[in-house]
Amino acid sequence: MIQVQAHSPRHRSRNPLGGLALISLLLLATLPTTACTPTDEQIRADANAVAIACQSIAALIQKTDPALADKLSMAATALVGAVANWKTGNLTDDINTAANVIEVTLAAIPLTAPYAGLVAIAVAALQVLLANIPNNKVQALAIPVNAANPYLERAKINHRLGRSLEGDFRAAWNAEAAKVPGAARL
Repeated sequence: MIQVQAHSPRHRSRNPLGGLALISLLLLATLPTTACTPTDEQIRADANAVAIACQSIAALIQKTDPALADKLSMAATALVGAVANWKTGNLTDDINTAANVIEVTLAAIPLTAPYAGLVAIAVAALQVLLANIPNNKVQALAIPVNAANPYLERAKINHRLGRSLEGDFRAAWNAEAAKVPGAARL
């Protein structure tokens, strides 16, 4: 004979983890499902961080390839100038031109360079910057033009919730810069 015991509400398990799980699910359900659109100020901050990184790479290659270092430095300055007065909705031609020069210049640096990890991070940040610029009609052309860049997809910039691209980029850069003698931290 099988006996079935009925439990009254007084005998329910009072598991605090179940309540926490329910609260967590409710909080996750209220989070937005779409990515945030960066503000113009964030785009400028991101571009400035990429430019500072390019200046740091230019300083590292100055002794071995001064012409390449100068080209990279000028392109970084052009990127800062291109985003200085840019606003969402404006043309992005100057930004894309500066970004393409930076990408082509970085692609000329050998993968065997001791600072190749920094170059890969700079290329990744540049790609994210271009992708984040609202209404960037040229971005679809800008990235594939330099598809031969050996640094594409060699670095990953991990995103931490609540941190900007600039913060994510600086964290990745500084972790790699700690391994490279003479590399500046951002």
